Amino acid sequence: MKQQGHTALVLSGGGARGAYQAGVLRGLIEIGVLKGPECPFSILVGTSAGSLTATMLAANADRFERGLSELLTTWQQLKPSRVF
Repeated sequence: MKQQGHTALVLSGGGARGAYQAGVLRGLIEIGVLKGPECPFSILVGTSAGSLTATMLAANADRFERGLSELLTTWQQLKPSRVF
């Protein structure tokens, strides 16, 4: 019996890294590395800012690109005055 592996997306914390990580995922979609409507990762984990990204992607697992677009919009609209 062939075992199926899992692909994990592990995201670190660190404030603006969350926005950077979302941009990298968008870039991977644009160049065709990530394809399909569903989340290509079976495991999503993150700490701090990375946990926000992982949560948004998990909540939109069946519509990955749309969830990523919403995530990018959230990061673009985030201002220090809304955090502190």
